Amino acid sequence: MEKNNGNESKQQGVALVVTLVLLTVSLLLGVSSFQNSRNEEAMAGNHRSSSLAMMAAEYGASDFWHQVKGASVVPSGPDADDTVDSYTGKILTALKDWADSQPFSTNCVEMDDTKISNACYRVSVDPPSGGVISILVDGIVYSGSEDDVIARRRVSMGWGALLGESLSAFNLTGNVSSYDGINSQAEVSGEEVDGYVNPAISVNSKGEAEKIVQDIIGNKDINDFAVFVPEPGQDCTSHDSCGSGALGVYHAKDVVTGDPPEYEGNYNNCTTANNDLCNYKGGISSELGTPILSQPERFHEFVYELVTQDGGASNNETEWTNNIVQDFDAGVHFVTNKDAVARTYEDPVYDPDNLRLEDADLALQDQRLSRDLFEVGQGSFSGSGVLVVDGDVQFKGNPEFDGLIIVLGDYVIDGSGTEEFTGSIISAPYSQHYKMQLADGSFETLNPEYDATTGVEYFLTSGGEEVYENSNGTWTTDPGDAGSPNTLVTPEMIKGEGGGVDGLSVNRGFDAASVDVSGGGNQDYNYSYDSLLAAFEYFNGETLLAWLVGQANPDGSYEYGLSTWQEKIVSTSGG
Repeated sequence: MEKNNGNESKQQGVALVVTLVLLTVSLLLGVSSFQNSRNEEAMAGNHRSSSLAMMAAEYGASDFWHQVKGASVVPSGPDADDTVDSYTGKILTALKDWADSQPFSTNCVEMDDTKISNACYRVSVDPPSGGVISILVDGIVYSGSEDDVIARRRVSMGWGALLGESLSAFNLTGNVSSYDGINSQAEVSGEEVDGYVNPAISVNSKGEAEKIVQDIIGNKDINDFAVFVPEPGQDCTSHDSCGSGALGVYHAKDVVTGDPPEYEGNYNNCTTANNDLCNYKGGISSELGTPILSQPERFHEFVYELVTQDGGASNNETEWTNNIVQDFDAGVHFVTNKDAVARTYEDPVYDPDNLRLEDADLALQDQRLSRDLFEVGQGSFSGSGVLVVDGDVQFKGNPEFDGLIIVLGDYVIDGSGTEEFTGSIISAPYSQHYKMQLADGSFETLNPEYDATTGVEYFLTSGGEEVYENSNGTWTTDPGDAGSPNTLVTPEMIKGEGGGVDGLSVNRGFDAASVDVSGGGNQDYNYSYDSLLAAFEYFNGETLLAWLVGQANPDGSYEYGLSTWQEKIVSTSGG
């Protein structure tokens, strides 16, 4: 009996030990599970904080984008001794100075209008380097105060001055005297950026854009085939409600939805079987894509530097020729009848009657608006870089060209060609316009005349009256009497250093041009900023500086664009 009791005691002891072991294991498992749960919660919390910090950084980057787009940032200069690098530095420094003066540079901006709590963003700007400026946007998640940082993430953006990113395949600076569009399945396309297709054609006003749209759709109601989508801030919503000065784009009706209209850029269901405007991907813009195309004086300075540039260290000398060849080597080519040896470039004087001064001396021969016609290629034409045509051009076939074509006259395609065009075409005839100010403050253009007998160039009003300067230095149409005749006004008198003739002036202006691409076959015109950048490589420093100066708006401000974007993890202490 005692022995059995001993066995029972042992069994009870073993059971107790097992129970304790099981309890211990259970406790350990519980503690481990609790720790794992705590770790998972901590990891989830860290991940959430990191995500919120990145959201704050992206929000701040977007806010910076919108604020700089609405700002007027005016750099100093340019000064006479500026190079393209030094002036680029001034443009970027102006952006840095503007950013440094904004609240987001001195404070961590709270995300008040979002559902994100305890989060803010701060912007810092590095000095210009390599033609861009680095904008660093830190998104911060904090606990209690902004000094107690839980997570920090950064968006690093590279910003630079816009140089031509918003150009179109076709850019027409003056009024459109006539437009004869594509009669085939060929397309004119703007560049696609993040699913959005930029305009295929850009002109100087809504009225000029409407001319082109009406030619494309024929004798049909424009509202049945096209929708005018105004830019934000315009006080109108449609073709009918927007005046001739409204900024916006005419799109094929098939790619626009909603009321007010919204352009989606989806051309999958847009076919020429239903709408010929579908051939123009990106639509027809009522606004030119870069400021220099609205400023003839600056455009002339650019063209002058471009066609007269020498090789220098870059060996990019512009080749002058009137011998139209089948193919051009890569580089800058100026097709002109001007003297290639003298290499002097003067823009013509406005001459509505197309008077060619056949009997004038060589100096006056250049003073004409009637433009030379250049026939380029025979069945096809190819090249790359930059081509400048000093007058009207008729391509014998669609140009197989990669880069920038500038036509100082009409643009015509006669023949189908075999390859597409890639880059940008600018049709920009311009000339010097002499004008007289009338009593009501308005201006009237003077018509130049030339007397081959006396060798004198003078002016007529639109009514055919000769223009004189009277004794008090103002203009008049009264020749005076025999004893005290007034002086017949000449161009030199208007441009005189002494202020000229009161009420008379001369300035450059863009002239009307015709575009006819109806004979271009099935080959496309595609805008490409990469092709434009490749063409810029053939500019020397003076030419590139003239183009850069021309990108300033009339108030001297510049537009800036995003060139790079990186998302980074940084320590909670920054850096």
